[in-house]
Amino acid sequence: MSVKTDPELVALLQSRVETEQGNQAREFFLALACCNTIVPLIVETTDQKQKLIDYQGESPDEQALVFAAASYGFVLIERTSGHIVVDVLGVRQRYDVLGLHEFDSDRKRMSVIIGCADKTVKLYVKGADISMFGVIHKTIDLDIIRATETSLIAYSSLGLRTLVVGMRKLSRNDFEEWRSAYENASTLLIGRGRLLRAVSSNVERDLQILGASGIEDKLQQGVPEAIESMRQAGIKVWVLTGDKQETAISIGFSLATVCDVVLCCRVAPLQKAGIVALMKNRTDNMTLAIGDAQKSSQMKTEIGMKVMVLTLQVNILPRYVLYTAYSLTTAISEWSSVLYSVIYTALPTIIVGTLDKDLSRRTLIKYPQLYRAGQRDERYNLKFFILTMMDSIWQSLAIFYIPYLAYRHSVVDGSSLGDLWTLAVVILVNIHLAMDVFRWNWITHASIWGCIVATVISVIIIDSIWMLPGYWYALFL
Repeated sequence: MSVKTDPELVALLQSRVETEQGNQAREFFLALACCNTIVPLIVETTDQKQKLIDYQGESPDEQALVFAAASYGFVLIERTSGHIVVDVLGVRQRYDVLGLHEFDSDRKRMSVIIGCADKTVKLYVKGADISMFGVIHKTIDLDIIRATETSLIAYSSLGLRTLVVGMRKLSRNDFEEWRSAYENASTLLIGRGRLLRAVSSNVERDLQILGASGIEDKLQQGVPEAIESMRQAGIKVWVLTGDKQETAISIGFSLATVCDVVLCCRVAPLQKAGIVALMKNRTDNMTLAIGDAQKSSQMKTEIGMKVMVLTLQVNILPRYVLYTAYSLTTAISEWSSVLYSVIYTALPTIIVGTLDKDLSRRTLIKYPQLYRAGQRDERYNLKFFILTMMDSIWQSLAIFYIPYLAYRHSVVDGSSLGDLWTLAVVILVNIHLAMDVFRWNWITHASIWGCIVATVISVIIIDSIWMLPGYWYALFL
């Protein structure tokens, strides 16, 4: 990842003259390097004297901020649960990690408490502007606040994801008070999360603003086309995001200006779930929730149909939605899927496996050399396995495509086609089993042919249940 640095800012950071602006800039980049959950990994190269650092983390935003800090001379080198090593303008410095409050949707910020070499304790916080401006120190110059807000609006208008960074020096009493409350909350079994949030909110106050950041979150190639394809298919798209209003509007224009898309900004995960539940309960429309694993889990629990897009590849959605969104049900009913292994095919397999034998007990005892056939893999080997798999693939293709091609232009629906597939599979499996039987008796006949008859009867009964789709198709046909 390449970062274009500002020469004036680099000169300010490297200046030997102590100024308030320079110290604040150094604290800003030190906060970017420390206030995160990034794990740096040392990557070996062909040159033994040169090593690369690969920053691993769940959030690409945190990776971008750590890369930016490294580009300005604040390189995160090592992170453990107890300390952080940062190369500060060429000088390695170790900081003790005294506490870490990870990001949550209620606070909309995260913080880290570090112990410096000079025995001072600092609290670094980064988060959304609406949450950060509410916990800043009351004596901060209004010009700084206005300048920060102006920068945030400018960043958001460009479609950048914005964060505000702040800090606070903790006195010994403040730190001891926090540590006592944190340890007490961490040991509780009931209500621990709520108390930890209260502890973090109590310490994240009276902050000094260090600066603001804007991260470009580029649209993936094909996203506007994906939105347009779904719109042409009659699908209404709502974008639910926790970003600022200006960022949401900018992203909306970037998607496609001709699309009817609803944009909801500054939305918490629980509010996303509420919007999805509203559309699901107040309308008869089918809803599909798409999001990442962290920020959209509550939204996707509100509906039965959900997509967990870990890499946010929105450009593949038309291919998924337009191909699979015709029905939420499978062709084969749930009852047939359950009864397949219980009634349709279980009994013949058990009976044949128990009663069938190619040679009698007396013959096996009289001719022990017959045992060598198994040692030589005459009855089961790689060749036989490959032939069996090829035969199974051929049979499955024939069972699927013959009914499908025969009825695809007819009025037969998916449920009825599933009944044909169920009957075909059961008949084929039992006949194939019958071809391998060496010794027949009345129990074998009853189990194999009886299960085929039982399958036909079961399918008829299942289609007679009014709650299942097959009933309504048979009624109106």
